[in-house]
Amino acid sequence: MRWEDEHFVKIYTRDTVNWLALSYDARCLFLQLVRKVDRAGILTLGRHGRRAVAVLLGAMDLWPSRLEPALRELEEDGCLQVEGDRLVIPNFSAAQQARQTDRARKAEQRERDRADAMSSGATASVTGLDIQAQNKRARSHDVTPAVTSGHTASHDVTLRRDETRREETRREETRGDPRAEAREAPTSPSPRQGLTMAPSPEPAPARHADGSLPFEAPPAAVREESLPDGLMRVHLEVKGKPYTWQPHRDDTAALALLARAKADGAGVPEVLQRWRHGLGAQYRQRCDTLRDLVQRWEANATPEHRAGTGPPSAHAADKARRAPSHGSTWAKSRTPHAVSIPNPDAPEEVPAP
Repeated sequence: MRWEDEHFVKIYTRDTVNWLALSYDARCLFLQLVRKVDRAGILTLGRHGRRAVAVLLGAMDLWPSRLEPALRELEEDGCLQVEGDRLVIPNFSAAQQARQTDRARKAEQRERDRADAMSSGATASVTGLDIQAQNKRARSHDVTPAVTSGHTASHDVTLRRDETRREETRREETRGDPRAEAREAPTSPSPRQGLTMAPSPEPAPARHADGSLPFEAPPAAVREESLPDGLMRVHLEVKGKPYTWQPHRDDTAALALLARAKADGAGVPEVLQRWRHGLGAQYRQRCDTLRDLVQRWEANATPEHRAGTGPPSAHAADKARRAPSHGSTWAKSRTPHAVSIPNPDAPEEVPAP
């Protein structure tokens, strides 16, 4: 048998769940029908109808017991269809004309190279087989320099056997025709094909307004401090301890403070500033709870200012300024006078004559 002159079909070896769910007779019948249909996946049954399947397979004795139930099972599964006097396999053309992906083609090429190296008596190590296969492909490229390396060009170079036979037949039919030979004559290369183009400079990466690259995440926005967090922070800074939040009391007061601040055209920062003034006050502006701040909202617009409540240095200066000086009349009137007290032990002085 001349393999290059024979028609062949693809048989896929992957076992799917739907394929294994078929009976053994149905699977065997389908494989036999794939060998009998034409290139379009059609089998002409003629006047015998479905029974022609058994006639073509040479198994008339198996028709009622095994082939007819298997054919009905394939129809129900959708593997084939019987339309009048024709049997059609729907996906036959797509399955036979499918091309392998580059990954599958390379894997198959490595398996073939490994099998050839093993059959030639080479070492069984994977590294040795791969190197030997690469050397073999390199030698083949040296012998046939007209072949362009690459996956895309391999489709036009490595044809199927039936396509090669059709190409040879077409050339034999057009031999002697000047117009056909002129169409098939290779065109001369363009003069520009020999030119070497300088590589274009790499464009500068585009940046956003903030200086970040397009693939970088934008800078995180600063989250505005909420009113409860700000009240807790200010209380901890002024009093040195966290504020005890009571929901039934402070929730209503917080809403009232926000309403007061919005009425004045301000917001959370204004509430926090007046809260700081109330916590630092000691007299009428003093605030221990948010409810106190609601009642003393206007008073805490500015920090508390009372004589003697300033810093220690100012308080001492004010006290020194108010104290009387030593040279005043009040000080002199209260200075005690000197009194002489006689000493009884001292000798009595005798006046001179």
